[in-house]
Amino acid sequence: MTATTASAEPADEPPAHPVAGAEASGLEKNQVKDAQGIVTVFVELDLPTTRDVAGSVGPQARGLSNAAGAIEKAADDVVHSVSDATELYTAVNSVAGVAVAVDSAELDALAARDDVVSIKPIVPKERTSNAGSNAFTGATDAWESAGATGEGQTIAVIDTGVDFGHASFNEDNTWGAYPETYAGNQAYFTDEVSWPQGKVIGGYDFVGRDYTGGYTASPAAPDANPMDEADQICEGIPANIQRGSGHGSHVAGTAAGWGVNADGTTYTGGYEGVDESVFTGLEVGPGSAPDADIVALKIFGCAGSTAYAGAALDWLADPANEIAQSVTVVNMSIGSTFATVDDPENAMINALVDAGKIVVVSSGNSGDTTDVGGSPGNSNSSLTVANSVGNTFELEGALVYTGSTDGEGTVYAGQYSIAYTFPDGVPVGPQEIVTLTPGDLAYNSGCTAYSAQDAARVAGKTVALAAGATTPRSPVDPRLAPAMPLLPGPTGSCSRDSTRSSRLACPATHGSPRSSSPDRARPSCSTTSRARASSPSRTPPPGSRTTTPWV
Repeated sequence: MTATTASAEPADEPPAHPVAGAEASGLEKNQVKDAQGIVTVFVELDLPTTRDVAGSVGPQARGLSNAAGAIEKAADDVVHSVSDATELYTAVNSVAGVAVAVDSAELDALAARDDVVSIKPIVPKERTSNAGSNAFTGATDAWESAGATGEGQTIAVIDTGVDFGHASFNEDNTWGAYPETYAGNQAYFTDEVSWPQGKVIGGYDFVGRDYTGGYTASPAAPDANPMDEADQICEGIPANIQRGSGHGSHVAGTAAGWGVNADGTTYTGGYEGVDESVFTGLEVGPGSAPDADIVALKIFGCAGSTAYAGAALDWLADPANEIAQSVTVVNMSIGSTFATVDDPENAMINALVDAGKIVVVSSGNSGDTTDVGGSPGNSNSSLTVANSVGNTFELEGALVYTGSTDGEGTVYAGQYSIAYTFPDGVPVGPQEIVTLTPGDLAYNSGCTAYSAQDAARVAGKTVALAAGATTPRSPVDPRLAPAMPLLPGPTGSCSRDSTRSSRLACPATHGSPRSSSPDRARPSCSTTSRARASSPSRTPPPGSRTTTPWV
């Protein structure tokens, strides 16, 4: 599969002149050199892209086709030069190269090729969380004071797709009601779409429904329909693989949805000079740029992770694709934690920014885990956005008593924790304080297994971890040290965070905003979401590097 568009080749058009490619010296193998088994990598080729050619001859059909054809031929040679290689996609517009799944034993043979510039690992991307409000982010102020509602802008959403029949995107839905099941309704998700559909002016599905990023053996099956797939459409996919749950529609709605009235119809009341109470009273609030258009690029199946972010980025770099060229902003609420800056998608993002597009990427949205960043948010030219807890949420805190619970306790602010499962809809109430057997720092921090007596004391309780008094980032409060309840981490392991703070607070309250999907069968495209979510247990695919979904 390539991301270029087919076009005619006028006989009188001169062939493209050669354009200098990247230097092939200094081959990079980086993290893949010690890999074992099947690995997914991007093999960069020493060839000019269609974008390079367009810079010298303009967007002429023959010149672009010649460049794309040369890359496709070289990519085909790469794939067939080694045994058991599976091609994922070929990039011809942003960076010349081919994404392949191949046995790591074959990497040396690929690296020895004269036309190969680099071989870089493709880190599986996950969906990231999405929450907040236009008032909290200041979008309503921008509407009012500057009239900046997104008019004239086009936002490409690279995600799980977009439900372009939803009232937040389409006032006059002609695509039909969203199905309750996939069986018997496949055409709804695969038939070619006549664009525009409301404010969604184009799109593409690079993977199909069954692709899971390696959690199952189902390969990508691209089609021209980027319809988002709600959880009920995932029938037949193993239940332990995390669902997309309408993530792309939610992101698109947050970016540019019109909003939905309480009766399920499209909000048409305007955005400038409107009291904020009007928006908070909607079933689905408007996006930050409600007058912008949307392009839906679907790189996830209905469950799992993806290796196809690069395919979507390359699609956007096609100089002959009018829809791609109309895009001014690219949104990627996806990523992977602890990835390196030489992720191949980062070079593609840099190419898009060089072409004048703004690429907005989530930046390590892994809840309250510190020092987590990932790709493609760590690309040099992307505009990265860290997640934040909106002012409509209540933060947890710890009410700590020193010595006795008879006096007044002190409340210490906390964060939502990736290590604590909140009861749905039930605030966390007062917790019993327990004192463990005195021990060394490792024992009191939960880095070594507790005695049977102490393990029984903390069982079923919400507790915090102690930390060393020498920690420079957060001095120990002497009032807390003698009486702080403790929580062991997983047996035999110790989180880096256990030495980062002197008071990791126990959750005390939990705010959860209302659900804002007007149609439970459809993917949600609200500008608010739950304060947290639990991730189902999953088994990562063999030979791949995966991350916990950001929630």
